[in-house]
Amino acid sequence: MTPKEITEFVNKNRLYYSEAAGMESVSERCDRELLLEFCDIIDQLLKENRWIPVSERLPEKEDYYNIVRFAIVRVAGIAYWNGKSWRKTPHHRYIEKITHWKPIILPKEE
Repeated sequence: MTPKEITEFVNKNRLYYSEAAGMESVSERCDRELLLEFCDIIDQLLKENRWIPVSERLPEKEDYYNIVRFAIVRVAGIAYWNGKSWRKTPHHRYIEKITHWKPIILPKEE
């Protein structure tokens, strides 16, 4: 879903919930503010976790990234960006035809 579709979904369901529960105007206003904040958070998460086309930009720092490359079919994997080219590891030969990338997000330690 796109951010716009998510926002429309949340707003549609908020209106249904408000009408079904017979909420008062103050409650509706609080509910609307919370849902708008929720939509902003979802928009931010979608932006942070989307696949970035290499035609749009390349990573700013040298590191490993999730990548998608085209080799007869699209293949997802992990590659190292050394600031100039993509490689399987920092010392391997370069990888061609990478179309998209995104940061690797590791789970938080408990």
